[in-house]
Amino acid sequence: MKYAIVLIISTVFLLGKEPPGSSLSAADEISGEYIGKLMDPSLASAIDDHKITITKIDDNTVKIAPSITTSSATFEATVTKVNGAIHIKSSSDILANNGMYAPTVNRFSYIYHLGGNDDRNVQLFTGRKEH
Repeated sequence: MKYAIVLIISTVFLLGKEPPGSSLSAADEISGEYIGKLMDPSLASAIDDHKITITKIDDNTVKIAPSITTSSATFEATVTKVNGAIHIKSSSDILANNGMYAPTVNRFSYIYHLGGNDDRNVQLFTGRKEH
């Protein structure tokens, strides 16, 4: 139990600190290639090695797209820095917040509503930034 508390506190500490050299715009920081797990209701099972590309449009906007043509969504999102993390929000989506990038651990995740009336019709990606 003692180690779990230390891990939680350490994680919160890492996410709450601005990384060194964070003078980059949020879009510059989040841009890059990511690999991880994609879950989508149209897929028979999750894809474990799915790749996405985040491309800077301007300092506050990025495009999120699959690295190769697949069934994953392509969308634009506004990016904002909050306590060292970068939050994303797509104005075309019904969700209040679409995801987050934690630069200190190079992890990114998003959830995106694919349309229609079903609240469960969402795509989920979670992965790490490739270097």
